[in-house]
Amino acid sequence: RISPSQMSTVQNSMERAVGSTALKLELRLGLVATVISVAPLVGILGTVVGLLEVFAALADQDQASLAPGVSSALITTIAALLVVIPSLVGYNMVVNRIRQIIVRMDNFASELSGIFDKQFVDHRKVDESLPSLSNLGPPAMPMPSSTGSATRAPART
Repeated sequence: RISPSQMSTVQNSMERAVGSTALKLELRLGLVATVISVAPLVGILGTVVGLLEVFAALADQDQASLAPGVSSALITTIAALLVVIPSLVGYNMVVNRIRQIIVRMDNFASELSGIFDKQFVDHRKVDESLPSLSNLGPPAMPMPSSTGSATRAPART
């Protein structure tokens, strides 16, 4: 049999284990979220570069070189979308699955804690109080002195 305070220690250990496992599950999600966030920006950058090529061709009045600039702008935009869309779907699926796992771990820890509490905790009146501070006496308060510095009052016995 264990005491209620020992059971509290067991519950805290289970909560820490669930928390550390959740951190391990979410470890690489930041990297995936960054890739998903940056991919559209790469597409926009490619679009801007392609449009710069188009404007340069217009400045040179070279109509034949417009197509490669427009083409590169569209290709980079399409490539970025091809990266972002499946990545975002996959990311959301992984995040939802991790949430489900964490909830299941929390529920399991709660159920296990309840079973331990019923089976192993001694709920009879157990004196788990802290030792009394009454034998130390009342606290000594500083007494004002005529010189301006505080001195301690003598302790009562």
